[in-house]
Amino acid sequence: MKTFTAPFGYAITSPRLRFYNSAATKVGADVTAGIVVTPGYSYSTTVAVPAGAVIAEWDTAEGATATHSVAPDSADVLAAAVDFKADISALATSQQIANLNDFDPAVDTVARVMLVDTTTTNTDAGSGGGGSSAFTPETIAKFEASEQILTTATYVPIAGPVAIIPAPVDPEMITCYLDSQEITGGEDANLKIEVRLEETLPTIASAQYLINNAVLMLHQSATPGQYRIDLPRGLNFRIKSQKLFGVQGKLVATPAAGGSFNIVTAP
Repeated sequence: MKTFTAPFGYAITSPRLRFYNSAATKVGADVTAGIVVTPGYSYSTTVAVPAGAVIAEWDTAEGATATHSVAPDSADVLAAAVDFKADISALATSQQIANLNDFDPAVDTVARVMLVDTTTTNTDAGSGGGGSSAFTPETIAKFEASEQILTTATYVPIAGPVAIIPAPVDPEMITCYLDSQEITGGEDANLKIEVRLEETLPTIASAQYLINNAVLMLHQSATPGQYRIDLPRGLNFRIKSQKLFGVQGKLVATPAAGGSFNIVTAP
């Protein structure tokens, strides 16, 4: 049994949960019973995942969707595991290890090492071996008189990055994000930010996402005012939030290459 939660953030009509396999074919029956909603309009249900399902998709009468990747149960992983036994035949035994502790430098021969019984004081520290020491009293006095830079504490940069946006697992996707402070100057939390595909495409399926010309939602991160979503590369999307982008929204094109994508600074 797995629990799936869709944080729509507003009331929806006739929610249902569907499952798809890796070929984007629906598997199992639609889940419409047992769905609960929180005061913040997050819709949740706990169901058994049909065999072969890799994607779970929420569908509503308003056309809003939310998707989840379906990871295998731990029991499934254990059932598919193969017994493994490491080969330790090449490891040293305890006796072999003990034999390493009886080295006697006075009598045992070690390759390219000689025992030195007599030491002499070095009287020539010159770099060229010419017989004069480089560290004369005059030289030492010059070092002591020169300016020195001393660090009394560990160096800590004054400012770091505002946010670190991790890259999505799927290389065909790119993480798109925005920070409301860059637009309004404030940490605007709990905004409803829609994403609409501006191209007519067949269903796009991958191991983690299923997009069918539907309305997606940017998800709020742990930092107030910051939102993100993973979208396919090289497509046109319209970002809609009346507070941030007005009635018409903002049309952006996701890059075909590169790392994360800032929606605010996009042309």
